[in-house]
Amino acid sequence: NRDARVVNYRMSLSPDGETIAFTSVDGNELHIYTMAVAGGQPRMLVEAPAREPVFSPDGKMIAYVEDKNMGRAGGGLWLVPSKGGLPKLAAEAENASTPIWSPDGTMIAFVDIAVGNEIQIVEVGPGGDPAGEKTSIDCPEGISEVRRLAGWTPDNVIAAIGTIPMEFALFAQPVVGGKARFLAHGGYPTQPRWSPDGQRIFHVNHADSTSGNWARFAIASLPA
Repeated sequence: NRDARVVNYRMSLSPDGETIAFTSVDGNELHIYTMAVAGGQPRMLVEAPAREPVFSPDGKMIAYVEDKNMGRAGGGLWLVPSKGGLPKLAAEAENASTPIWSPDGTMIAFVDIAVGNEIQIVEVGPGGDPAGEKTSIDCPEGISEVRRLAGWTPDNVIAAIGTIPMEFALFAQPVVGGKARFLAHGGYPTQPRWSPDGQRIFHVNHADSTSGNWARFAIASLPA
């Protein structure tokens, strides 16, 4: 049971394919467990609330993030031996998420949701101790926010899920088909309706002043 937050569903398979690490609800908290793929009893890995476990490339360590409020908030990036042991703080963060290991196991990248427009990277020593200062990579041009990290390739490319600024627009589309006619953009226009004479289009305007006769959360109109 992992509750409803998408970050709670992230699981990790050990490099040898024999163990899976996952997050499960325990009372009103999330905790990380490991379990043999062949079956058996799950074992809680750390006592503190945590989520998003990921095995190191050699299978000896598991990186995870501190959890608060069932996946809705969090904290720093942590490391713990995959067989169990004392957790160590790898990097401070307000709300770390989706840690991924470099293929050689010397670095971990993650997203701090509180920052949003950067990918954070921290170097890790053999015993799980931080080996250098935390660095960051800015969002690529045209990306407003990095939401999740998906992987780190052998040729050092980090895959990320990002968002671009959303724009909304109104179009008129002939019923018989053909090219749609652009009417207006911006303002998050919704629920468009024709006037009885077909000369104007009325719509609800939700956001900014770039569309229609603007007033926030009001009805606007424009020539059809």
